Order: sequence, then C-alpha cells, then structure tokens
Amino acid sequence: MYFIWLLSFLGLGVLGWLLIKKVAWLGKLLIGGSVVGCVGLVAWQGVMSLGGGGAPRMHRSQAAVAYTVAHQFLGDTRARKGSVVLLFPPERAAPTAALDSFYEAFARVMTRFPNISVRERSVPVSVSDARKGNISVDQFYLGLGSEEGVLAYVSWVGFPTGAESLPLFQNVKSRVPIYVFDPTGSTNWLDAVRSGIIRGGVLGIPEEGQPDQVTEARTPELIFLKSYRMVTPGNLEKVLSEINP
Repeated sequence: MYFIWLLSFLGLGVLGWLLIKKVAWLGKLLIGGSVVGCVGLVAWQGVMSLGGGGAPRMHRSQAAVAYTVAHQFLGDTRARKGSVVLLFPPERAAPTAALDSFYEAFARVMTRFPNISVRERSVPVSVSDARKGNISVDQFYLGLGSEEGVLAYVSWVGFPTGAESLPLFQNVKSRVPIYVFDPTGSTNWLDAVRSGIIRGGVLGIPEEGQPDQVTEARTPELIFLKSYRMVTPGNLEKVLSEINP
C-alpha cells in the first residue's frame, strides 16, 4: 500500500510538470498536491513505525532506536543488496515485546529496499549474564556467525571490550560495519567508535522534562532525542561535550 500511494503522488507530480506550460495553475496545483502527499506519506510511515499511541513507553523507545539506527545505516552506505543481521540476547533475557518492537521497526524501514533482508541471531550467553551485560568476546563472535553477503551488524547486546580485535573488524577495506545499542547503558564501546570499527552507537542521556514526554511524542525522531543520541566517528567528541559540558 505504501508503494502504491507513493507512486500515485509521484505520478501526480509528473502530470503537473507536463501540464504546467499549458495550464499553469493546474500544473502548480498538481505539483503542490504531489509534494504535500509525499511529505505526509513519509510522516505517516514514521508514526506507523512506532505503533499506536497506547504502546508501552519502553517498546516505543525501542522502535525509535531501531528506526534511527536503520536510517543511519542507509545513510552510511549505498549498498542495497544483502542482509542486515540483528544480534539479540537469548530468550527470557529481555522482554519479548521490546525485541519485537525493535525488529519490526527496523524491518519496516527496510521494506523500501526489497533486496535487503533483515535477519536475527542470538548471542549464546546465559540469561543472567546477558541482563548484566557480561558477554565475552568469544560469545559475541559466535553470535556474529559467518554468513556471506552481510551489509551490517546491529548489536542489541553492546560491544564487549576486546571485540575490536576480532578478524572480522581488522581489514579496513573489507570490514563489515556494526551499529551498537546496549540497554544496560555501558559505554565501554566508545573507543571502538573513535577508531571507526563501530559506525554508529546509541548513547543514553538523562531525560529532560516530565517522564511522560516520551509517550506524548509522536515521531521516532522526537522519541529518540528524548533519551538517546546517535554517536559516530565524526560526531562523537561533539556529542560527549554536549552531554558532559
């Protein structure tokens, strides 16, 4: 349905462009309708990525994080054929609904690119260790797997200290980018952002204002900015200075 409406609005704009020399007012009207329709469609998709307004706050935040990471990935590469692997903790180590919200929001962004598949893998770690963020480099490596055609990894379990030494991340030219989110709030992975191994990391920040402001926000961008910042090799120091002036 999204693509049908998108093509319809684009077609309206093309028709307006063809008519603008013959019937200027009608051409401008059609082009204006096309622009408004496309902008409205993008806004609608963003709201739908977060689910309904009654969704639990935590799950909407997870969806906003996934939405932001997905767009960061798309902005970092022109590759549009391959797979993105999401690394999750084992079952019972995190609320299933939260992980589902993350996966569904990320996959929804990727629906615009039919040649990009979204896969999920579980990191083999005990439930107690996963909840504490105690994941070894070996366990993390097993979670990464060895399948070909991976465009990027997205870790929901952080990035253990020492993982930067894994062979997968050594060759700068063939290095598969990784994006990191750690719900436990660890920041041990910031040096890997500085070195460029981690292309993007989600950093938690103290929330400002009333706690229910996240729930009231309707777009993924606003929900994300209430609680997080995206750090990259290019903006890391700037973001850290803003958080800790």
